[in-house]
Amino acid sequence: MTKQVFARGVSKAVPIIGAVTSGRVTYATFRPLSSRLQKYLKKLPIADREFYKDMDNYKFDELEIIDVEFVEQD
Repeated sequence: MTKQVFARGVSKAVPIIGAVTSGRVTYATFRPLSSRLQKYLKKLPIADREFYKDMDNYKFDELEIIDVEFVEQD
């Protein structure tokens, strides 16, 4: 095996090894955080089915609509 053949093989293997390593690190860091987010979102009232059952009885035509205008200042 010559030095050129070895160098070509290594140059093709390095990006693959880097991609696998990067993927593992990303997965290892995001998995716990996504589990925490999922647990938090399950606790919110909007995740409860009863929240939507109450919305069926809500009278949307009685809502007061407020018109707001934004003005940019220099």
